[in-house]
Amino acid sequence: MNRILLLVTFLFISWVSYAQPSTQATNVVFTQGLTSTSLNISWTTGDGTNKLVVISSGGGFFTPVNATDYTADTSPDFAVATDKDGGSGVAKIVYGGTANTVTVSNLPVATFLTVRVYEFTLTGFLYNVTTASNNPMEAWFANANTNYTVPAGVTSITVKAWGGGGAGGGPGSSTNARAGGGGGAYVAGTITTTPATVYPAVIGAG
Repeated sequence: MNRILLLVTFLFISWVSYAQPSTQATNVVFTQGLTSTSLNISWTTGDGTNKLVVISSGGGFFTPVNATDYTADTSPDFAVATDKDGGSGVAKIVYGGTANTVTVSNLPVATFLTVRVYEFTLTGFLYNVTTASNNPMEAWFANANTNYTVPAGVTSITVKAWGGGGAGGGPGSSTNARAGGGGGAYVAGTITTTPATVYPAVIGAG
């Protein structure tokens, strides 16, 4: 009598599904950095666990690809961050984390900089690559006298200017304490303009 041994194997497959963020970051804002070549960038967060900040210039452009970790290419030092454009322009990742602000150093001056924030999930690296209100935003800043030419399609510009604080009182023969220097001034305003208009940017010296 022949006997047949029947082996039955059960294969269990399980998977976890991760959702791409549906609400993009909005309202990118620029403020003065700690040096003449740095900017503080902040934004209103969306619903991703993390945010990827890309700064581009010279027509550069970069869109993150799902399932890709860009940590090794990222640095808040613009001179160190890896250029991801692949062409004649520049596009660098300057932040990838959970906060809503970053200070970026060593930025090129008198150059149009486009800042874009992408919401993404850290698990699975799924990126929301849509645009949103005031995201992306363009910045142009100077630390020396130069000219600003209004780009095509731009009808108003917001100008922000910071002045350095004054020095404190110097030493003297009097035993009275010397007063500290005055605080630096700040002013901002929106100007209605037309494309191709040239504005001189004059930087004062202390």
